[in-house]
Amino acid sequence: MRVPMVRRCGTAPRRRDERGIVLIVVLIVMVVLLGIGLTSLFSAYTNLLGSTNLKLATQARNTADTGINEALYRLSRQEGHPGAPST
Repeated sequence: MRVPMVRRCGTAPRRRDERGIVLIVVLIVMVVLLGIGLTSLFSAYTNLLGSTNLKLATQARNTADTGINEALYRLSRQEGHPGAPST
């Protein structure tokens, strides 16, 4: 004896060609999320390189300023130059 198939209201029967669509959608979502993650990692790495470059440039400038000030001080302390303090 055959039992008739009962359909619920509002539901359509599944088609055989739609069975793998969920896998494809999940794979697309995963690729998009991977792209977003890689973009944020690249952005963070670029910011790190920029801040390191700024730190090194600031240190180099401060070292150069210190050297110039030290040279000016030593030149001003030499005897025999006009304007040099006498001891």
